Amino acid sequence: MTTRTTVRSWPAMALAAVFLAGTSFVLFQDLLDGARLTTGHVLTALALIAATAAGHQIISMFRARRLGVALGMVLLTAAALSYVAVMSGARNAEQLAQKAERIDGSNAVRAEIVAERKKAQAMLDQARADIAKECASGEGSRCRGRRATEAVYSAAAAGHDARLAALAPPATPNAGYKAAAEAIALTGLTSRSQDELERALIVLLPWLAVLISELGTIVFLSSALGHQSHPVPAPEPRETEVEPDPEPGHRAEVISWVREFRRRHGRNPQIPELQARFRCPKTTAWRRIKAA
Repeated sequence: MTTRTTVRSWPAMALAAVFLAGTSFVLFQDLLDGARLTTGHVLTALALIAATAAGHQIISMFRARRLGVALGMVLLTAAALSYVAVMSGARNAEQLAQKAERIDGSNAVRAEIVAERKKAQAMLDQARADIAKECASGEGSRCRGRRATEAVYSAAAAGHDARLAALAPPATPNAGYKAAAEAIALTGLTSRSQDELERALIVLLPWLAVLISELGTIVFLSSALGHQSHPVPAPEPRETEVEPDPEPGHRAEVISWVREFRRRHGRNPQIPELQARFRCPKTTAWRRIKAA
């Protein structure tokens, strides 16, 4: 029996391609960002191909009653999916952690600059108050000194403002996960704290996202492709033309003629010679010569 793969649904094939492209982007986004190609990337690509191909073949193998191969496909799909989900989930979790660290670092620098800016502003305000006091009676040496001090503090405050402007806007690490955890906690469906829910979302969602993408690829690919089985026709046996044996009386006549031919010529007649005398198949002529 031969099996031919056909496309049953081009829209489903397009969806499978979209899911495959999305999964590949998630898995290899770090390469697009300039990361070095490693053994882990190669193994992840092979696991992605294995999961997609094996997952697509499971049903067809069961239908063909190739249970051993089908079981192998199930195990290969489960192993490949687990590897892809774990590796990609770990990579996404690492990227989330790095992003949170960058935000925390930026926020810490901002807080430090803001504190310094606050001190500089306080000194600037004091210098301006001193200017108002010292310069009320005229521009003396003390007044000029106060104005110089005010200029220094003003420049310091402006420098702090420039540093703040160069920083990224203030942000909350994992703000989306925090909002989701808060929403889940407000439903009252779980007794876990908001921090515990946030931690669970950070850990589980990257793996779940990749698993959904890969399963979507397998499901839509299996929906798009079909398998048609065609039995291989057995070769038709070659029919040998067999003529019925002559009547018993004719057999005796032939044998008698063969004996007479042998007596006259000292040899048996050839098959064509017998067929020229009697109309019979070659096999019949051969048997009559042997019987004589």
